Amino acid sequence: MGHAVNLTHFWILPKGQFLTNSVNLSRDNYEAPELTISGMNRRDKTIQARAVYGAPLSFYVDEPVSWIWGKDILPGFLKDIIVSLTYEYSRAFSNITNYTYSNHKSSFMLSKRLEF
Repeated sequence: MGHAVNLTHFWILPKGQFLTNSVNLSRDNYEAPELTISGMNRRDKTIQARAVYGAPLSFYVDEPVSWIWGKDILPGFLKDIIVSLTYEYSRAFSNITNYTYSNHKSSFMLSKRLEF
């Protein structure tokens, strides 16, 4: 049995950029012990924090190039590709040491909108 609270904030920034921040707090209480690990009932508390930043590929390529040379270089079918960067930190606390940990994750994603 457990409880969780999640807070998320989404910002829409100029020129197609976005930023998402989220924090998740959770608590889990297990009803019976895992006897192979410990005779105690397990109780966990977890914190996760995540930030995602994204922008169109044209923001990284066409914006600086057009400022220097005065023209765009990306072909039209590449202009709506979104570049996203994500960072996440997780921390778990448990009354059983085997289940206490911390973790850092990062990811890079390219996505494209398709229309039919």
